[in-house]
This record gives sequence, C-alpha cells and structure tokens, in this order.
Amino acid sequence: MNQLNKFFEIKAFVADFVTWIKKTIHFDNSQSTSVFYF
Repeated sequence: MNQLNKFFEIKAFVADFVTWIKKTIHFDNSQSTSVFYF
C-alpha cells in the first residue's frame, strides 16, 4: 500500500511539474508534451 501511495504522489508531482513547465515555457499542446501524460 505504501508503494501505491508513493506512485500516486510521484504521478501528482509530475503532473504539477508538467503544468508548471507549460505555464513557464508556454508549450503548445502538441506531440512534444503529450509524452508526459500518464
């Protein structure tokens, strides 16, 4: 159960990070960013 929680923590962190990157660098929603989605 701990590992599962860790996975969701990491997933949420990555999602927030990708959102921040998009806001900072102003990516368009093209194939370059879709790689990051789970």
